[in-house]
Amino acid sequence: MDYHIVGDGNELAACAAELFTTVTQKAVADRGACMLALSGGKTPKLLFEKLGQPQFESLPWQRISLFWGDERFVPEGHADSNYRMTREALLERLSVKPAAICPVNTSLPSAEAAAESYATTICEIFPDSAIENGWPIFDCILLGLGTDGHTASLFPGDLTINEKISWTAVGRAPDNSQRITLTLPVLNAARQVIFLVSGSEKAAVVAAIARGQAKNLPAAMVKTKKVTWLLDAAAASTLVSR
Repeated sequence: MDYHIVGDGNELAACAAELFTTVTQKAVADRGACMLALSGGKTPKLLFEKLGQPQFESLPWQRISLFWGDERFVPEGHADSNYRMTREALLERLSVKPAAICPVNTSLPSAEAAAESYATTICEIFPDSAIENGWPIFDCILLGLGTDGHTASLFPGDLTINEKISWTAVGRAPDNSQRITLTLPVLNAARQVIFLVSGSEKAAVVAAIARGQAKNLPAAMVKTKKVTWLLDAAAASTLVSR
């Protein structure tokens, strides 16, 4: 487990912004474009607010396409919408807009229809060169971690984690709410995955994953070529600091 520990959420956001900059610039330099999937939650919000500051205006936004790793099946303006959070924290602050902004269309009649439509959108936006062995190759996917070990909207015990064919699926959270999510094979096809994790309530599951004691948890199943865990001190409290 490649993990990096910082002091608090603000330091975590600063560290993530530096890594975000490196990843996007390299992707654009190597391939002319950068395909990113973003995460929801409080920790990514701090990152997005950081990226919305003037010093990051020089990022190659016009060559960056934005997607989301998962989305709640709620209206676009709902308080729980990952897209709404990103729009308010980042997109509305940018003077230069990304090449494409591709949220999940949650106005459709069902979560299943939204998941199918989202897969179609990904297929339409991704160039043929960014699809390998039938899977879209994201340059980077940002992920969070739940106290139960879920990531994106792949929850322990939910059949969605066994999906082997589709790019997207409908996950069901413990509260029985429906979520549209990228599937595990898509996460594992990415060039890089970055986990952003903060809070002492995550410490136990972080330690279990780091020690190989939780291989059945969705977050532990993310094993793409490069997986980086950025942790604040509270989330890493049971790990030995580097």
